[in-house]
Amino acid sequence: MEPYLVVKSRCDDGGTEKYYTDLSGNKHGYYIKRYKNGKIASKMYFENNVLNGLCASFFPDGSIEYKTTYKDGKRHGHYRQWNSSGKLVHHLVYKNGIVMDIPYSIAKQIPISRIYNIAH
Repeated sequence: MEPYLVVKSRCDDGGTEKYYTDLSGNKHGYYIKRYKNGKIASKMYFENNVLNGLCASFFPDGSIEYKTTYKDGKRHGHYRQWNSSGKLVHHLVYKNGIVMDIPYSIAKQIPISRIYNIAH
């Protein structure tokens, strides 16, 4: 097994980021970015520098902004997004990066098929 390095750095916005890389610089494992206040801003999982698994983003108060999953670098599965009040605004279902279904979207006034590339 190849050795991994822990990379910690400070971001321009005053927050921090932490992730693991192999000796070639490829990300492996969790990447975690924190706000200046220490709360998690985003968390995602990499395998060989490619997003795989859970990816989530949070508002500065710690409440969830969106949650989705990736497979081989493409969205795959459910994507849910909330506003800062905690109200669900979007729920989409992806398969290999393509929107397959939209169980819910607050943008009902606009034909969804014109916003997203939906497979038929």
